[in-house]
Amino acid sequence: MSAELSIECGSDVGSTGGDVERMLMAQMDRAHRAAMDCFDRAALPGREDEVQARDLRLGAKLLAVYSWQVRTLDSWQRARGRAVPTDRMMVGWLDDEPEGDAPAG
Repeated sequence: MSAELSIECGSDVGSTGGDVERMLMAQMDRAHRAAMDCFDRAALPGREDEVQARDLRLGAKLLAVYSWQVRTLDSWQRARGRAVPTDRMMVGWLDDEPEGDAPAG
């Protein structure tokens, strides 16, 4: 089962602040994807221990960058008086395969 990070950003944000937020969200998306790629490579069978450890370290560093970016975006939005932003950033997993146990309706 593969999953993809989903980030939505509305277009009704002020021009300067909105550009900064959209840029930061795009960077967050790339950092998260790169971290997950590192973890995927580390999980491949037959990897040498040194290579696997390197991929795990790099993935952890990229997730630390992602975490810092989330805090930066939050403080940016709070400083602009948008504790509840007019646009939203939704982070979640989109499954390629639907779950069979999901309740109907």
